[in-house]
Amino acid sequence: MNEAMKKENIEEYIKSNELDLELNQNFLYAQIDAKLWKYALFQAAAVLDISHLLLFFGEKELTIVGLTTVGNFTSDVFSISYDQISDFKFKKGMLLQSTLSFLHKKEKYIFKIPNVVLVAKWQKENLNYLQREGFIPN
Repeated sequence: MNEAMKKENIEEYIKSNELDLELNQNFLYAQIDAKLWKYALFQAAAVLDISHLLLFFGEKELTIVGLTTVGNFTSDVFSISYDQISDFKFKKGMLLQSTLSFLHKKEKYIFKIPNVVLVAKWQKENLNYLQREGFIPN
C-alpha cells in the first residue's frame, strides 16, 4: 500500500519498467478529479473515479504514471512532448492544493496537486524545485 509514495520504490519502478526517466526532484503526485456530474449522480461513489498519478517533468516531455486508489503503481504510463502541450498554466494554492492545467490534442487536462502529502515528504520540496527551475510556471 502506498508504494508509489516512497522515493526508493519509484526509482525501482522506473528501472524495472525500463522507463527513460531521470529521478531527481522532477516529479509530483497529482490527481484528476471525477467529473462534476458523477458527484451529482453517484455522490460518494464518484470518489472511486479520481485518477491518481505521478507526473515526471523531463527536459522534452511530461511522463504520466498511473497509480491505484491506494497508491500502488499500475501499468499505465504515457508521455506527452512539450511541443504538443499548449495553454500550460499553474495556479499555486494558498494552503492545501495547487492546480496544473494544459491542452493536449484539444482536450483540457486539469491536475490537482497537493502542496503537501503526509506520506510523501518529497512533494513540497519537488513542487518548489519545479517552480524554481522553470518546469512549471510561477
